[in-house]
Amino acid sequence: MSTKKKYLTGNTIPFIAAALILFGSVSVVSAQSEWNPASSPGQFSWNDAANWSVGGIPNANGTTATFSTTNSNETRIVADTAAASTIRFGNMNITDNRSYFFGRVTGTDLPDLGSFRINNNGNTSVFDLGSELQNGRGFVFEPTKADQFVLENNLLVRQNGGNVGIIQFRAGNAANAFNGGGHTLTLEGNTRVNIGQSGFNANPIKDLTLDVRGSTHTGGHAQDEVINFSGSWAVPTTADSGVKIIAGNSDQLAERQRIHLNARGSFGLDIEMHGVVNLHNRNSSSYAIQSTISDGTGSTAANNRLWLTIDGTSSTETYTMAGSAANTYSGGTLVDMTGATLALSKAGALGTGDVTIDNLGVLDINVDNAFADNIHFTLNSAETVINTGGFNRILSGWTIDGFDLAAGDYTAASGTINGFDFGAQFNEGATWTVIPEPSTLILVGLFGFSALYTARRKSRR
Repeated sequence: MSTKKKYLTGNTIPFIAAALILFGSVSVVSAQSEWNPASSPGQFSWNDAANWSVGGIPNANGTTATFSTTNSNETRIVADTAAASTIRFGNMNITDNRSYFFGRVTGTDLPDLGSFRINNNGNTSVFDLGSELQNGRGFVFEPTKADQFVLENNLLVRQNGGNVGIIQFRAGNAANAFNGGGHTLTLEGNTRVNIGQSGFNANPIKDLTLDVRGSTHTGGHAQDEVINFSGSWAVPTTADSGVKIIAGNSDQLAERQRIHLNARGSFGLDIEMHGVVNLHNRNSSSYAIQSTISDGTGSTAANNRLWLTIDGTSSTETYTMAGSAANTYSGGTLVDMTGATLALSKAGALGTGDVTIDNLGVLDINVDNAFADNIHFTLNSAETVINTGGFNRILSGWTIDGFDLAAGDYTAASGTINGFDFGAQFNEGATWTVIPEPSTLILVGLFGFSALYTARRKSRR
């Protein structure tokens, strides 16, 4: 039996044309595009098709831009030079070891640059930073006007091995240049996010949740932060900025997640804790944290410990915990800030758990209930000065440099105990009262009841 071959006829072509008109034109943009300009190093336009060796310009929702150029070890700068254009893409990945810059011509701010929209058709966009990055390279966004980069869905940034991969939002003195759109940027693997840049003085982000729990970039030295805020003013100062951090993936200090506040300013971040979180300042510059710090949903409350540290051997700066809402994290606070002043300027500044001060110049208490009653207060730094503000506290225990104070009242008249001079170091007229632990009270009560019962039995004989 013979089979007839079917061909397009003159009658079917008009039908197809009509269908295209009815249902819309067909996009010619490939879902996968590869960046590979003919020359390097240099600066190139995203909108120039000659710079894409495969797939054409990835300017549509859901497209993926791949950066795998191997003809240069120099940093590449990718810029959209069309002032009115809007670049749209869904995903990016790097398979070489370079940094790729978006949005700003080298050394020059161009406030009329086009806009970038990250949209993966309702799915999470993925930025793969590969495993061959060197010296912490990755994607760098340098917007120069508000809302130049807009996240239209959630974004996952991941790096599965090799050196740390970085996604950075620098903001060339343009406030709110990266608009999170109420979405979440999630880190996974050996990754870090940098926000701001030294010398810039505008907050680059708004309406964004940074979920860094999946980052494994932790360790014992200063470069191991998962978030690095830098610049004269690197983070929001008002609660309505909508910027939140979800951090912490371990109960171990050695595996803490570090948030580096490498800037002066008043920081308005909400922090949701899921383990040990380290707020660290590397440049010994003062800050005021207006944040609300709380236990994360589903977290183990006892693990949510806040660690406040600074770089260097000592500091003369003042670090302030402030804001209108109390911090409610419950795993306790560890302070290691030699020479510095820690000012507590809101109720609940140090959460609801125990407080341990390893090193500190001055603890300056400016409000009542700056830390909770019935907590254990450990002072491992006998030279620390406590300005009490005149606010009385009730403690379940007080340890000074390894020595547990007996139950009772302590004032400026309590003399010197284990190197701590109450007359010179416990100022402003407060009384701190140490009461026995609840278990001790129970034992005392049981002992008293037993003694009374025994006495009554003897009296009946």
